[in-house]
Amino acid sequence: MRRVVVYDVPNGAHVGAITFNSAGRTVAPLTFIDSEDSDMRQRVGSSLPRNPSAVRESQKCILCGLQQVLKVLGNDKKFGKDAVVILITTGSSPTSEEDVVKMISLAEQNNLRIEVVLYPLTEHRGTAPTYHGLETLVKATRGSIFTVMDEGVGNDSKLKMMVALMDALLAAVQSSVPPSSPGGPVLVHSADYPGGIASVSAGNFALDDSLGSDARFSVYYYDLNHVGNAIHLTAPSGHMIASVNVQEEDGDVNMIFINLGKAERGQWKYSVENRADSHQGLYVQVTARRNTSTGLAVRLWTSSGTRFLNYSDPTSAAVVFMEVRAGMAPIMDARVVATLQRLGTNETGSNYEPMFFNLWDNGAGGEASHSLVLLLKS
Repeated sequence: MRRVVVYDVPNGAHVGAITFNSAGRTVAPLTFIDSEDSDMRQRVGSSLPRNPSAVRESQKCILCGLQQVLKVLGNDKKFGKDAVVILITTGSSPTSEEDVVKMISLAEQNNLRIEVVLYPLTEHRGTAPTYHGLETLVKATRGSIFTVMDEGVGNDSKLKMMVALMDALLAAVQSSVPPSSPGGPVLVHSADYPGGIASVSAGNFALDDSLGSDARFSVYYYDLNHVGNAIHLTAPSGHMIASVNVQEEDGDVNMIFINLGKAERGQWKYSVENRADSHQGLYVQVTARRNTSTGLAVRLWTSSGTRFLNYSDPTSAAVVFMEVRAGMAPIMDARVVATLQRLGTNETGSNYEPMFFNLWDNGAGGEASHSLVLLLKS
């Protein structure tokens, strides 16, 4: 969560942090983030606990956490309502219906939107799934649910889980940003490079005018020793960046990054020395801000909303809609590719392979929109 506070929360936001187990506790009061270089980012990020609670999972009280949130919001007369609450909790030990009803009432009274991040959700093969009971809360508050699967090895969590958690938190933050704002970072490129296979991991990414002038190239690791000395970046012009002179390290989020100021438009190449062992790896991500002057906007929604989909029912399906616009005008003949990733692991313990689908204009909305539809079935 520290990365989201320090790097991803947009300027002008007010951020606070609450922890809860059997009771709620404020670890950071509501704090104004005025710029990307604000010391307040580090102050809020440093207040977050580094170790899990010793209280048993079955004794967690999400209602207590929400009540503490309202106490923090109540101390600020200007921002006491209309807030977005990002709730991070596990997918086990379901919340009682009575508590959910109370939380819905509190949220509606204070016009809160609640985004839920389930971390980690443990998959038990051969048994019925454990429902966390939060779907009703999310639906009532116009929020979303993001899931991070438990893919740890023994007592060690995988780097993939940390990156998935950060991506889920980033998506939750972006959902609260007005469309006209540059908002949080846009994930331009993301690649997973398993360890124990090759000594050098290489890839490429593209920057175009839909993005702001600056970008950040980041390498995430489980252990700093998993990253070799060689990190090379080559700009579209062929200019090679001597990254050893410009790279920075943030050990609190297991990240080495390079800020690309006024980055060239076009195709970039990179290579990273990968020393990770076989059950870990390295993650490379490239982020940038939106270029709001282009007016490019992408909107995604589904026909299911927050309704639970029963994957064992062949009649259960959802339609995914996407709309691509430049200002008020639709992007005609846009090529949109959807990547679908099933969570969890298959029978052999490996990740499911992603599926790629071309989405086509369905003609909905006449000249005012450009919607694309994909029908999903289990």
